[in-house]
Amino acid sequence: MLLIAGGIAEFTNLNTLPFWGDEFVTVKVVGAENQWQDSRLKGSPMSRQQVLDIVCRAPAFDLPAVTARLLHYPQQSPLFYFLAHAWATVYSASFGSIRFLSALFGLAQIPAIYLLGLELFKSRRTGLIAAALLTFSPYHLLWADVARPYSLWAFALILSSYFLLRSLNKGGMWNWSAYACFTAIALNTQVLNVCAVFAFVIFGFIESRGRLSPRFKTLIVASVLSLAALVPWLLAKLGATGTNPGDTWWAASTSSFALSWLHQLCVPFLIPGHWSTLARSIHAPDIYVPVLLEGIALAYVWWRSRKNAAFLVLVGLLNIAPLLVPDLLFGGRRSITNRYLAPLVLAIFLGVAELFAGALGAKRNWLRGCGFVFLSVLLAAEIGSCFNFRWLVHEMRFLRSRETEVAGAKDLLYIVKPVGPKLSVFETVCDAAPESEFLFADEPSQVTIPDGYKTVVLSGWDLQEIADLTARDHLKVAPALMHKRTKVFTVEPTGTLK
Repeated sequence: MLLIAGGIAEFTNLNTLPFWGDEFVTVKVVGAENQWQDSRLKGSPMSRQQVLDIVCRAPAFDLPAVTARLLHYPQQSPLFYFLAHAWATVYSASFGSIRFLSALFGLAQIPAIYLLGLELFKSRRTGLIAAALLTFSPYHLLWADVARPYSLWAFALILSSYFLLRSLNKGGMWNWSAYACFTAIALNTQVLNVCAVFAFVIFGFIESRGRLSPRFKTLIVASVLSLAALVPWLLAKLGATGTNPGDTWWAASTSSFALSWLHQLCVPFLIPGHWSTLARSIHAPDIYVPVLLEGIALAYVWWRSRKNAAFLVLVGLLNIAPLLVPDLLFGGRRSITNRYLAPLVLAIFLGVAELFAGALGAKRNWLRGCGFVFLSVLLAAEIGSCFNFRWLVHEMRFLRSRETEVAGAKDLLYIVKPVGPKLSVFETVCDAAPESEFLFADEPSQVTIPDGYKTVVLSGWDLQEIADLTARDHLKVAPALMHKRTKVFTVEPTGTLK
């Protein structure tokens, strides 16, 4: 039932959600980089969907080309992009196609976290509750529905944790091999997973009670082998000339940073009603309830088993240490970018699931009743937050395409020069209203606007080319509609450029 519910939640919105900026990088790397010069783009105006069908068509299988494009983004790891490229060669390099691949990994997380909860707490009830919390989590649905590596990272991290515990408890070559394999997958999906490897080794040292037991030695060997799988990519990065991802967010104050973290700790279970405005008030009850629940869960797990609590703390917090420590020292806010918090969120799900499993298994009827009521309320809050999240995402879509809304014209034509920074052209096409049309040209002299268009958007042209185009008799500037990537103009009713 949870798999069916998760499938419905994850696969029904893949083509309706707005395109996120980082997804353009994925589609570009996977196969849409060199398809802007297709001759079918030139000639008469075409719809946005026609443009995307041409640019995002299935590419030829070419891993060296994908690697070369990916090395321009040194902060990325390769495995997801290789898998997405192979997937795109069979289907297409469209957003919906690659989002489908991410959603598959998101769906696979549901049985995976059940197995992890069962192995860690030896309780089917804990595993089922953790799977239910994950299925309806707005955080999970957010990152399972985007064409980015985070869903694969979380899936691999869950299974590497599961096989670590299974290996420490039962041993066996197959278990250790599976641990090394899934840890290597996680490392080659997100380099921050290096911290998870250190967390696993520390936990193994605790499990062996500070002795160099045979299983702890095997853990060291398996971890080193998994880290070795990352070496080829690191060596390739050393010779690459990529672009720095840019500066970090800077917090206005310590209180602002603390409040932002309170917001992030809510995200596993609910999206606060004032999320879209990032309210600075600390009196909103929907901030404190999830944080209080998570604190109680950690205390309960610590009371029941300090070893299990240590595992959750190590896996949850050590992964974000490379981001959190610099933020605390220098005032940044990179650590509250919630796409990097997958290990912490998974640890929260497991801890809260163990708390509710203990309540539902209690001998006292009133305690079981309270556990059932609170769990039902929490799941209802998650489901409600998913609807709130969808609304916020569509609100973001409206804000991103505000230049089209301001223009107020359905007869909108984008005149695009498909050279130069392809990513900007890609974003322009995807941000446009669905009813917009596009005309591609390499030179101003090739541009002829058919009759009937009242608003023109120029994208991809340099200043001199824009000056040449606006010097024509029937173009005049509409300054209120300027945009960072495009310049918007209105066309006289006659509509034809001479």
